[in-house]
Amino acid sequence: MTNDRGNQKNLFKLKDGDTVRSIDTEDIIFFESSVASHKIILHLENGEIEFYGALKEIEEQCKSFYRCHKSYLINRNHISKIIKSERTVEMSNGETCLVSVRAMKNL
Repeated sequence: MTNDRGNQKNLFKLKDGDTVRSIDTEDIIFFESSVASHKIILHLENGEIEFYGALKEIEEQCKSFYRCHKSYLINRNHISKIIKSERTVEMSNGETCLVSVRAMKNL
């Protein structure tokens, strides 16, 4: 994660094939572990990007994200509602993420 002093943006860099992409962390809604092994799905308002990585590494790199479940790392700023009875959170793009019992206490 880099901090560009000019406009104070936190950028998340990911390798997408041969290209390295930089995405503003504010635009990232959540990260999800993919069914394909060692892959992560990055969810944005207007789509998703799948890349090789580990949620644990991203969690250490992006302190503003919250690990709500073993498969999800969410941006707290994009939570639209928390459904305690179902142990899920609904994100700003309408998608839902699971929340573990332990993680629900800290939300």
